[in-house]
Amino acid sequence: MSRFALNKVPRVSSKTQLFLTCFSMILMNSEIIASGLPYSEPPSFKIGEKIRLETILSCGTGAFQNKQDSVFWCDSMKEDDSNQTNGNQSDTCSACDPLTNASYSIKSVLTGNGVREWRSLPKDKESILQELNITINFPQVLEIQSVSVKAGKTPLPAVWALETTLDVNSDFQGVRYYVKNQEDCLKHFGVSLLDSPVCHLQSERSWTESKTFLNHLAASVQLRFLKMWPVVEASNNYSDYYSISDISIEGRCVCNGHTDECSPTDDGRMACHCRHNTCGERCQFCCEGYSRDDNGDCEDQRILQK
Repeated sequence: MSRFALNKVPRVSSKTQLFLTCFSMILMNSEIIASGLPYSEPPSFKIGEKIRLETILSCGTGAFQNKQDSVFWCDSMKEDDSNQTNGNQSDTCSACDPLTNASYSIKSVLTGNGVREWRSLPKDKESILQELNITINFPQVLEIQSVSVKAGKTPLPAVWALETTLDVNSDFQGVRYYVKNQEDCLKHFGVSLLDSPVCHLQSERSWTESKTFLNHLAASVQLRFLKMWPVVEASNNYSDYYSISDISIEGRCVCNGHTDECSPTDDGRMACHCRHNTCGERCQFCCEGYSRDDNGDCEDQRILQK
């Protein structure tokens, strides 16, 4: 399968990273429980409202019309927006043109206010490619609990994937696939709809919202759009472009059970308020002057030396 968003050679596979991270978290959490220390977790929050996000919009060369060829279409979309009464307006004709590396930021629909709509340019009529990737990078590893995607004026794609990775330098791994029929699941993702719990059938063309529950560690989330619904001209229901009105990602800090507090920092990250003499971004280390005792607790080194 082709990739356009992050074409970097992975240093360690995401599956290996996920196993090691989950194993270390289970080990640390079991140590907390065994030691009798109170286990706590910080509350959930909307990630787009709390931390600084990096977004990447990319698509295959020739898959979509470029801005120069779509001036009339863009102008007509703006005029259509100005006649709307519900306040959902797009600031510009938005898509990526891979030939000039130009793109309109997808951040406008990450705020959760529902007053903007991102739209891609129409797909090129001569191209069978319809792939477009939306990559959202976090400044740190977070526990992603849910990802909600709402469609704009066109339905969500007929075939698309929700993917995550623990490291932006590693490959993405699919956590949920959405298809319009069983054949698409096997064709695009190599899995059977009947055998794979991650492949979901969605046959309604008017499909407008998807909410996926994960409880998944990730440093980046990617929406990989692969196929649009067919254009139905008789009903004036055009879907030769993608549109999104809202992307909402909920999650929480990874503090390894050592605190129920996590707050924003000045550099756009989230910081755990570590307890139990622990330090580090995820409370994964003993603070200076403390070492782990036989129970796994961080105790004063002077006491341990006695």
